[in-house]
Amino acid sequence: MEDLLAQLRGSRTDLARIVEAASRTDLGYIVVPAGAVRAWEAREPSTWAKVRDWLTAKGKIVVEFEGQTGTP
Repeated sequence: MEDLLAQLRGSRTDLARIVEAASRTDLGYIVVPAGAVRAWEAREPSTWAKVRDWLTAKGKIVVEFEGQTGTP
């Protein structure tokens, strides 16, 4: 996680905060609005892919799709 956070520090996104929040043991999952995912995919697709893969590996991601919730 520290390596990922170091990479995210130079990012123009708030993805480091997402990783930090997801790393807390008291949180079972993170809900990510579909609009945020679209913005990350447009602005920094490779950075979002790293975070998405990390979250998925930890079983901590749920993406909200236009009012519905589902896992990617």
